[in-house]
Amino acid sequence: MPENDEYQLTLVQRVHETRVTNVFNYMQTSGDGIGDAKNALADGFRALAVMTTLQIQMGTAWSALCAEVRQLNNQGQDFFRVLYPGVIGGGGPTLNPATALQCVHYPSNSGPGQQGSVYLSGAPVAAESRNNLTNAAYDSFLALSAEFLETVDNQNFTFVMGLPSRPFIAADPGADPPIKGQTALPFRHFVLADVRVPLTKIRSRRLNTRC
Repeated sequence: MPENDEYQLTLVQRVHETRVTNVFNYMQTSGDGIGDAKNALADGFRALAVMTTLQIQMGTAWSALCAEVRQLNNQGQDFFRVLYPGVIGGGGPTLNPATALQCVHYPSNSGPGQQGSVYLSGAPVAAESRNNLTNAAYDSFLALSAEFLETVDNQNFTFVMGLPSRPFIAADPGADPPIKGQTALPFRHFVLADVRVPLTKIRSRRLNTRC
């Protein structure tokens, strides 16, 4: 699989008894490595520092179950699943799964609406104060947000996280393609990270999955 292929990695987690997911987009920045690129990405993501940090900072009712990877520029392809056994939070009592902190990631040339958000459920109760992160929790989760941007390097494959390419640039968020004169929007890898406060209340995200 050549350089510049794009992949979607879905991290499946459990918070209390609710299954939640976070979706990340990656571009392959190397030539072919050893074995399958999807397996290299899933295993390499598990080895990132951010996964260790999640285990330290998330509450004890949080766990990561598996990663599911598919190639975006290969229509009809099934997800490739890698289990993540034993990835469990150690941060104490856990907020409910509808309470999430928002990690925000920016490419170097981002404009309005051109950013990525990771809504993390499973933060510990001790991290919250009046619907905001405590100062100490904000600093620690800001560092965690930056760790998401680490390059995945595994089996001689490398991948960077960012916004996926689009076949056109819409005139407005609701515009329908194609519109004459529009150009393709390439993959934009993330270079900056932030954390938003206050905490976000979201509808519980449930996923039917075998992992």
